[in-house]
Amino acid sequence: MTDSRTEKWKMVGNIYIAIDTYVVSGDTLSTQVNVRLDDTLLSEIDSISKVLHVSRTEWLRMKIALAVKDDTLKLSEAITLEYAKGRISEKELRNLLGSDADEIMYIVKHMTRGKSYIEEMVNKGIL
Repeated sequence: MTDSRTEKWKMVGNIYIAIDTYVVSGDTLSTQVNVRLDDTLLSEIDSISKVLHVSRTEWLRMKIALAVKDDTLKLSEAITLEYAKGRISEKELRNLLGSDADEIMYIVKHMTRGKSYIEEMVNKGIL
C-alpha cells in the first residue's frame, strides 16, 4: 500500500523526464522514470521484447542495468580518480564499485600519507 508519492520533472537535453518515487512505510520501493522515445526505436524495442517473451518494461530495465554496470566497469579508473581528488564521497564510491571500494580507499589513504611524508621531507630540506 502506497503511503505517499512524489513527482519531479528533470530536463535532460531538450527532453523532460518525469521521475516518480513511491514510498511505503518510510522505505523507498522504486522510482518510476518516464522517457519519450522515438517511434522507430520503440518499435525495435517492442519487436525484441516480443521475440524474447518479456515485457517492454522488463527488457528496458535489464538493458539500463547492464549499461550502468558496463559504464561503471569502464569508468572505474575515472571513478577512482574522482574519489582520490575528493569529488565523490566514500558512499558514492562504495555504491559504484562495491567491494573494490575498500581497496581503493586503502590505496588513496596510503598515497595521501606518502605524499604528506614527502612534502614534509622537502620542507625540512631532506629531499
